[in-house]
Amino acid sequence: MFLVIRNSSFVIRPLKKMRLAYFSPLPPAHTGIADYSGQLLPELAKLAAVTLFTPTAAPLPAALAHLPHHPIAEYPQRRWGFDVPLYQMGNSDHHRASYQLALRFPGVVVLHDYSLHHLITAVMAGTGDYTSYIRTMGYAQGPAGVETAVLIPLHMAEHPLFSEPLNQRLLDSSWGVIVHSEYARAQITAAHPQLPCLVVPGLDMVGDYVPRPRRAQLNLPEGAFVVASAGQFAANKRLDVALRAFAQLRAAVPHAHYLLIGEIMPEANLPALLAELQLEGAVTALGRIETAAEFADWLATADVLVNLRHPTIGETSAVALQGMALGLPVLVFDHGWYGELPAEAAVKLPVMDGAALTRALHELAGDVGRRQAIGRAAQAYTRAHCHPAAVAAAYANFLAQIWERLVS
Repeated sequence: MFLVIRNSSFVIRPLKKMRLAYFSPLPPAHTGIADYSGQLLPELAKLAAVTLFTPTAAPLPAALAHLPHHPIAEYPQRRWGFDVPLYQMGNSDHHRASYQLALRFPGVVVLHDYSLHHLITAVMAGTGDYTSYIRTMGYAQGPAGVETAVLIPLHMAEHPLFSEPLNQRLLDSSWGVIVHSEYARAQITAAHPQLPCLVVPGLDMVGDYVPRPRRAQLNLPEGAFVVASAGQFAANKRLDVALRAFAQLRAAVPHAHYLLIGEIMPEANLPALLAELQLEGAVTALGRIETAAEFADWLATADVLVNLRHPTIGETSAVALQGMALGLPVLVFDHGWYGELPAEAAVKLPVMDGAALTRALHELAGDVGRRQAIGRAAQAYTRAHCHPAAVAAAYANFLAQIWERLVS
C-alpha cells in the first residue's frame, strides 16, 4: 500500500511493493551522499523493495547488509526486475557511473546540487573526452556553448563551473526529480515545466547519536570561544572571509579559537592566510575525519559553526544541518538553500560581508543565551523536517505517483 498525495489530500493506492533500483555511493566512501544514503536507506527499505547498485565492490555497512547489492555495471541486464531506478546524483566523480547510466536508463534523479558541471567536467573533459564535453555544452547553450568548450583546452577560456549547471541532458531524460530547496525547484520548473519535481528537506545525519565533545584535546583556556567550520575546504567555502572576520574578532575576544574539521584543499591557501593574519596558534586544522561519530564529536566541541558558500550552485549543506541538529548556531550567507532556513534557527548574513560576520561572531561570543536559543530552534527544525523516516515517506509518495503515471 502506498500513500499518494493528490490535491493536498492523502489517497491510499493498493499497489504492490515497488521494486526500486537504488544508485548511490555508500559508506565508507568519503562523500556526503554516501552518508546520506546510509541514513535514508533503512527507512526507505521499509516502504519499497530496494536493491542497491554501487560503483565499488566494498562491503555494505552492517545496517544495509540485508539488502540485495550488485555492482552498477550489472544494472543493464537486471533492469527488467525493477519498477523505478532512483539515482542519487552529486557533483563529483563519485557519481560518474550513475550519471552515464541515468542517461541510458531514465528514472528519478535526486539532485543534491542543482549544478552538475563539476561532475561533467570530471566525466568528460577530465578524461580527455572533449568531444562529449563540447556536445554537452552545445546541448545547454547552443553555438555559444560549443565556442566556449572549444576554447577551453586551448587555454583561451575557463570552464563556466558556477554559471552553467550542465544538468539539461539529465533532466530532459528523467521521469522526475527530487531536490532539497525551493531555490533548485524554481530553476528546474522554469527550464523543465513538465518535469515532476518534489522538494524534500535534507537529512538529520545526527539522529540519536550523543556526541562526546573533544575540547580537552585542544588545551584551551576555560571559557574559550570556539568557532568551527567543517567539510572539504575548496575556494568557494570562503575560508578567507571566515578567517579575516575571525582575526577581527580576536582583537576583542583574545581567547577565541578556530577549529577546521575536514580536508583543506590547496586552493584554500591556508598557510598563507594564517601567516598574513597572524593566526598561527589560534587555528587548529584537523584534516579529514574518518568516521561520522568522530566528525559529530568535533562539531559538538564548537560554540558556533561558520558555514559559508559563495557562489552557490544550489547545494544543500549536510554540514550545516549536522551543526543545527547538534544545537549549534550556524552562520551562513543569505542565498540559495541557506536563505530558506528559518530566521530563528540560523544566523543569515549578507553575501560576502565579512564585517557582518565579525559582528555576528562578537555578539554570539558574548551572549550564551542567544547561542542556546538559536541552537534550540535549529534542533527543533531538523527534528520536525529532516528525520529520515519523514524524508523516506516523502520519497515513497513521490515515487508512487511517478510509477502510477508510468503504468496508467
